[in-house]
Amino acid sequence: MISDVSSAGGWTDKSAVNYGLRSTLDTRFELGTGISLSGITGLELQQQQAQILGYPMVADSSNLAGYRIPGVLRSNQVTTTGSLLLFTEWTLALPASFSITAGIGHSRMDIALKNRLYAPATAIPTRYSAGYHNMYAPHLAVNKVFSEKVSLYASFSQGYKAPVSSYFFIPVTGEVISGLKPKKANQLEIGSKGSLLKKRLQYEVAAFYTVYQDKMTTIAVPNSANTATSYVYVANAGEQKNLGLEISLKGTAYESAGFIRAIHPFTNLTLSHFRYGKFQYEQLSSDKTSTVVMDFTDKTVVGVPPVVFNTGFDLTTQSGFYWNLTYNYRDPMYFTSDNKKQTASYQLLNTKIGYSRHLLKHLALDAYLGCNNLTGQQNYVMVFLNQLPDAYLPAPREANFFGGLNLKYIF
Repeated sequence: MISDVSSAGGWTDKSAVNYGLRSTLDTRFELGTGISLSGITGLELQQQQAQILGYPMVADSSNLAGYRIPGVLRSNQVTTTGSLLLFTEWTLALPASFSITAGIGHSRMDIALKNRLYAPATAIPTRYSAGYHNMYAPHLAVNKVFSEKVSLYASFSQGYKAPVSSYFFIPVTGEVISGLKPKKANQLEIGSKGSLLKKRLQYEVAAFYTVYQDKMTTIAVPNSANTATSYVYVANAGEQKNLGLEISLKGTAYESAGFIRAIHPFTNLTLSHFRYGKFQYEQLSSDKTSTVVMDFTDKTVVGVPPVVFNTGFDLTTQSGFYWNLTYNYRDPMYFTSDNKKQTASYQLLNTKIGYSRHLLKHLALDAYLGCNNLTGQQNYVMVFLNQLPDAYLPAPREANFFGGLNLKYIF
């Protein structure tokens, strides 16, 4: 994999090689009338070796009013990341369409980093390494099916996210942060899914509560006398609590053997109440001689709109013509953790009309015309966090028309 990524902060070239292995064993035991035990057990290995080159973005001397360009190389790192996952999960099927599922995963991750820009005059090492082991993640769920049409379930799961390669050491001092721990999450979820009204309405609903512990934060180390380099490093100190509700509906409003074959409306709604718990981080003052503490306790989590709503319909005809119409609404969203800056809400109306048909036994045609943002509402195309001034990039207000023609040969 080769990637070139630019942003307001710099330019990064990355060349990576990934390889791995996954193996599973499926088993099933009949324990009696209406009782069975089935399971899956396996392992997964993955390793990545990558070279990452970093450049600052500087003004182009030949075009000072134009876009910035990559400057002099400022970092050259080679990373090796390896992970191992062992897992097993078993489902006990009982009479009356009741089942219990339990499983556990054991994972570990090892990181090694080599600095190819070695400075001989310093005592900073060229190689860093860390390992995060014994991450056990249990899972438990119960499920009940009613009349083979509706099911209810409840589940508990636990997971981990180990630090990335840029977090586990301090470049200024060369010190590996030995006490850094993986971020941990516990989630409780309840929900239901099924088919109603003689299979004319399919629904899914799920409510979840997730608590994150040992979130990554930063600690500032200033030098008021300005006799050494000030720096920040990553530590565990923070919580986050996510409460959410997801609802999805899809149905058949009309169906016949006439010109209009079917009309399928659909709707989905996501409600999110995501809040930081006790969460602070430190940064250096503008002159790097003192510490500034930012307290985000009880603030709204960035990057998550409280309400996201989508609805629309698909219309198909016997002759091959089809029509799709969707309406999307997204609430305002904070993009700074102090909740002082946020995007605007927006609504999008999109449509697509086309013709799809088999022309011959092995040849299929799909021709279409469409328009995104029919009503010309301003929305955003990307949001950068902590990377001003490009933190909020709105999309054009104008409608965007498109079309296409696909020919598919079926062997």
